Amino acid sequence: MSPSWNDQLADAFSILLGHPLSDHDPQAEYAAYYSGNFLSESEFNREPVWLEPEALSGEAVLDDTPFLLYDQGEPAIELSAAGSLFEIWDPDGRLPAALHADLAPAYFSSSHARTGLIRGRDLGAVLARHDAALLAEAPGTWSVWQARMASDGTLVDALRAAVGLGTGPDLVAEFDGEAEEEWEQALAAVPDERLRNHLKLACQDGWSGEGLAYAGSEPDGEPILEEQGCETIAAWEDGSGQVDIRVLRLSELLAGRVAR
Repeated sequence: MSPSWNDQLADAFSILLGHPLSDHDPQAEYAAYYSGNFLSESEFNREPVWLEPEALSGEAVLDDTPFLLYDQGEPAIELSAAGSLFEIWDPDGRLPAALHADLAPAYFSSSHARTGLIRGRDLGAVLARHDAALLAEAPGTWSVWQARMASDGTLVDALRAAVGLGTGPDLVAEFDGEAEEEWEQALAAVPDERLRNHLKLACQDGWSGEGLAYAGSEPDGEPILEEQGCETIAAWEDGSGQVDIRVLRLSELLAGRVAR
């Protein structure tokens, strides 16, 4: 992102958060996760493209997805398989025991020897030591639990991805409506009209059928990531449970900075 665009975003997101972004640890890693019913109902969370080596290693992002936040001219959502969180579910032992034995130490959360949650990058490292097709050819044994929206790990870029903004001032939605009343007033302080209007889409009444509702820093009711030491920074949702977006400060474990 250009410095000027980055600065505009930082100022605008400070309005949403109610404090400067500099209040947050600049050395931490931040991520925006996309979840909700549509992720599973679309069945895209089980598409083999997630398991391609280049995707799991982080060399490539998934840029051909069925997900649009608003469908009003904003850039398509790009997802990072390497940063996404996968669920392995194999209580019946369809996968080889050797694969399970290699997966188990890489889970960041597990309730069973053949069931666990794992970062995409860690999954890729395990599959590189086995036949990667074993998982791809065993539908029902894996899915993406939380899809990470592609960003560079900084808080401003995670927030940018979360609200569907692009990496430059021309990559915004076309919207001329109003935000939810509280945010309509607050967002008046954003100088750039196109950026201001885009952010209004991310501050709608949850039942309006247009855009997303901003839920502040409320946890999403799924305690696993909080139990792992992550912190919710900001959250968005629609009114029907189809889309749920959370920006988190990642724990050292989820950021991959410490060994298990």
